[in-house]
Amino acid sequence: MRSKLRHLDPLDRELIEKALESAWVAFKGKAPSGELDSDEELEAHLRRELIEIALVNGANDAETLRDILIATRTES
Repeated sequence: MRSKLRHLDPLDRELIEKALESAWVAFKGKAPSGELDSDEELEAHLRRELIEIALVNGANDAETLRDILIATRTES
C-alpha cells in the first residue's frame, strides 16, 4: 500500500481521509462476518479501497470518493 500512497499528493491523501471519515459511519461494525475481524481492519480495508478508487478515478473531492466507495461496497 505504501507504494500506492506515494503516487498521491498531500491534497489527495487529505481527500481520502475525509472520504474515509464520512464513509466510516456507514460501515463501522458492519463488515461481513468472516471478512474482517475488527473495526481497525475494516478501516484499513476501506482506506485501501479509497486509494484504489482515487488512483483509478482521480481524487478530486471527498464526497465523490465516498459515494463511489459506498456504491461499490453495496453492489458486492
